[in-house]
Parts: sequence; structure tokens; C-alpha cells
Amino acid sequence: MDYPTSPTVGLVNGKFSDGDPASGVAASLVPAIWLDAVTDEMINLILAAGLVPSATVLTQIRDAVQALAGGKKNTAAITAPGVTDDSSAGYSVGSLWIDTVTAISYRCFSAAVGAAVWHQIPAADTPNTWTGNQTVSGNLYVTGIVQSGVVI
Repeated sequence: MDYPTSPTVGLVNGKFSDGDPASGVAASLVPAIWLDAVTDEMINLILAAGLVPSATVLTQIRDAVQALAGGKKNTAAITAPGVTDDSSAGYSVGSLWIDTVTAISYRCFSAAVGAAVWHQIPAADTPNTWTGNQTVSGNLYVTGIVQSGVVI
């Protein structure tokens, strides 16, 4: 994304201008194709986060970026998250919650309003060790696999 390049737009020092009639500087003319491109970029970001674009919700870009970056993070909580720590509070699937009193971390698996689901993250010093074949149903998220002492 960039500013329009057409000289007819009337950028001043590379930026849009409201103009100044007293000094004869015309206001910038913003072409529809550029406005459509900016709007399409924002809509694509919102859709990529699994959200539904809305003309009335003014936090969609923030919510989309948070969702794509792992969600809103609460790293100074003093309690465990509850069912109302949900999308209406800015949380999304993947959000991180750290209870600083108990030193327990949680990840959001559903941010449905009034029915949020949070799961405790196992402590790093107590890794899950599997040997042989394992059967998993549902979603499995794996990070930090160690093979022969090397993280792969």
C-alpha cells in the first residue's frame, strides 16, 4: 500500500493536503481506485483474521491484528480467566492470559461472548514426553519439539 502516484492527486510533500485557498494550494483529490484499494486491503486483513467486516464496528483492524498476532495478551492478571473474558473484552482464539499470582498461563480456545473457553498451558519445565505411537483427536498444537537435544 502506498500513496497514489498520479500527479493529478495533488499531494504536498508526498502527503494528502486539505489545501490552503489563501495561498493558492489546492486540496488533494483522492481517486476512487485508491480509496477502493485501501478499503480492500483493510477488508482482506479483517477476513484473514476470521472476522466479518462491518461498517459500524470501529475496532476491526485492531481486533484483526490481535487475532493474527495470537490475540490480546493479559500478562498481569491476578486471577484465572473466566467465561466473560471473551470477544466483547477484546479476546480472540489464541489470546494469552498469565495469572501472575499462581504463575499459570492460559490460551483462549473460544472467545464466544459469555462462553469463552480457556485452557491452561503446561509449564515449560514439565514437558509432555511421548514415546511410541499416539492417537490424537481434535486439534493438536505442537511447538518446541526436541530431537537428539535439538529443537526442530
